[in-house]
Amino acid sequence: MRERNSGNYTLGFYSEEAHQLYEMLDRYMREGCRLELEGKEEMPEQIVAACVRERSNYMMDFIDDGRKIKTIDFIRVRDQE
Repeated sequence: MRERNSGNYTLGFYSEEAHQLYEMLDRYMREGCRLELEGKEEMPEQIVAACVRERSNYMMDFIDDGRKIKTIDFIRVRDQE
């Protein structure tokens, strides 16, 4: 594991999978894709940190225009009781 500082957020010593998720989201963002966490626009660092910190499951909702992914929204999956 490695430490990474991205902007104002330090991803810290997260798993390799967390770093791979960050790299993927950063690439989509640089290509013009909007990133959201529960419908609110966020930076890749914030999304990865929330996924790791909250220890919750998130579903990635890919929204396209028929040709290109325009938005990726991370939606928290809550347990049904």
